[in-house]
Amino acid sequence: MTVRCICVRMMDGSNFEFVQLRNLLRRKEASFCTLSEYTSEKAVSRNSQWYHTEKRRILLVTERFYFFRRQQIKNINQLVMYSLPEYGHFYPELVNSLSNSADETPTCMVLYNKFDWYQLERIVGHNRAQQMLVADSGTHLFC
Repeated sequence: MTVRCICVRMMDGSNFEFVQLRNLLRRKEASFCTLSEYTSEKAVSRNSQWYHTEKRRILLVTERFYFFRRQQIKNINQLVMYSLPEYGHFYPELVNSLSNSADETPTCMVLYNKFDWYQLERIVGHNRAQQMLVADSGTHLFC
């Protein structure tokens, strides 16, 4: 059984974190490909094909790519959001793209901190965001 993973990097206005992640994956010699707003149509097609045929195990995607192209990526088993999306409706769209395979249980992990208050509030609501940010537990389960 092969594990397929997609890492979705949500951009916040600068390209800095995307470049950090890309460089980290290069240093670790990870099997990955990228989709950003600057990726050519030919490269988008090639990278998507590499991911779907499992030639690359990680697909690093920027929020700006998703915003401008709205290309759905299917059969995602693991979704990792490096930061929360600026637009709250992107979160359910991305989570709904998780695979419905009977063989594996899809997972979604979101990394956030206290500075992501507004993005978190757009996704889970005001009261739930307050509870999540002040809770002692570092792990939260929400739908």
